[in-house]
Amino acid sequence: MQNELMRRLFSRVAVGLGGLALTGDERRLLHALRPAGIVLFARNVADGPGVRRLVEETRETVVGAGGDAPLVLADQEGGRISVLAAAAGAPPTQSALACCSSPVRLAVYRSSAARMRALGVDFLLGPLADTGEERLNPVIGVRSFGAGEAETADLVREAVGIYRRDVLSCIKHFPGHGSASRDSHLTLPVLSRTLAELRERDILPFAAGIAAGADAVMTAHVAPRGRTRPASLDPEIVDGLLRRDMGFGGAIVTDALEMAGAGGDAAAAAGAAIEAGSDLLLFSAPIGQAAAALESALKSGTLDPALLAGPRHEDALGRLHALRRRAEGLPPAVETGDAAAIPAADDEAAAEAIEVRGPLPTVSSFRFAGEEEDLRGPVVSRFARLLLGAANSAGALPAGSKPPGTVGPVFRAPETGETRRLRIVDLPGGASPDACVLFCRRPVTPAAVEEACGYARVLVVAGWPWAEGERRRTVVVTRGTWDAAAAAVGRLLGKEKSD
Repeated sequence: MQNELMRRLFSRVAVGLGGLALTGDERRLLHALRPAGIVLFARNVADGPGVRRLVEETRETVVGAGGDAPLVLADQEGGRISVLAAAAGAPPTQSALACCSSPVRLAVYRSSAARMRALGVDFLLGPLADTGEERLNPVIGVRSFGAGEAETADLVREAVGIYRRDVLSCIKHFPGHGSASRDSHLTLPVLSRTLAELRERDILPFAAGIAAGADAVMTAHVAPRGRTRPASLDPEIVDGLLRRDMGFGGAIVTDALEMAGAGGDAAAAAGAAIEAGSDLLLFSAPIGQAAAALESALKSGTLDPALLAGPRHEDALGRLHALRRRAEGLPPAVETGDAAAIPAADDEAAAEAIEVRGPLPTVSSFRFAGEEEDLRGPVVSRFARLLLGAANSAGALPAGSKPPGTVGPVFRAPETGETRRLRIVDLPGGASPDACVLFCRRPVTPAAVEEACGYARVLVVAGWPWAEGERRRTVVVTRGTWDAAAAAVGRLLGKEKSD
């Protein structure tokens, strides 16, 4: 009986995998549980052939056990949130695309979708329908199309309309994460707006995406002002506002249930999400950890088995089956060539989106600055390599430079009051770099920016868009860490300037 309950539960679960290849335990669990989907993360991605093998083996294992082919999901939004970067590159951020012409955006969407499909990914966890209005928001920022609901709605409508030709799309994070000033990975953010106010403003981009044909909507682990329950686990928001009032008939997907904003107990959150009206439950943990937690919850009664029977359960399965039919009907995947090459569409986006304020001097030394967690991320490392490679090819940097690490200035994070410290890496190891590239996901005080930059004549804002330093510097704004922007900035700063 327990095995049957677990299989019923996993018919509504998407899970992670542990690494670059399936383990024996993962094959056994995939065969036994037949999950509705798998979610790829950077830990699963080294190169294109490896990702394709992992996806094909996973699908073959589930189908061979009599299950439906699992959906393959990925956060490939663009910029820092590009889990497939090592195999498919990091496309432009939504903030950058908002600065581009419609033909360029269309070409970027088609190129990004083709690269995902070539890896076996059929379900994009994007685009974002959140506004970017709250400057202290530590997780949205350049991930959003814009600050206003009308602008965001127009661009969400366009993105969904283009993406849905080639991949399934999932607009997020309902009913809007834009007015939060906390990170839902770490806590439950309380929005600055009530549910009534969200109905009037923040849900407008979601309504636009739904009208354009979004296949799914992802709910957010945030609480409207005056409420204590996460929206993702709140029946009035999921089953009421989204399903009943907005008439959304597609699949409702949770954000990762391990996030602190969901309560800290992923298995308990799974039951609450089902009760609230969600169809697909997302786990970022590998399947072994997710299975152990969910099996324990079923045995203890933390997750009520009655939730896995009856008309509501069957309706949810029907919506997930409709997603699989949509995935099966997508155009065949095509080979996209060298995954390391930057698509022409992304280069065009860089030409339109990068903003330069002031004259560009010749640059021969670089400094990178950011919090430790920002600098060590794979997409940021990729951005730095591409920037330096483009600058070095223009003769600006000595080959084989080894960056020493030094501890940088302390600042107090304005959104929480916590004391944080920037880390500085100089290339080459001089004390007076020509350019400082600032990677920060959250606001940084002007004093910390000045101390981090030293005497650098150029500040490249590659993260938070408001950390711009003093006017005496030339400022280059990339609107995020994406491949084409890195290469373009490297070329701009590395080339010899004419008199």
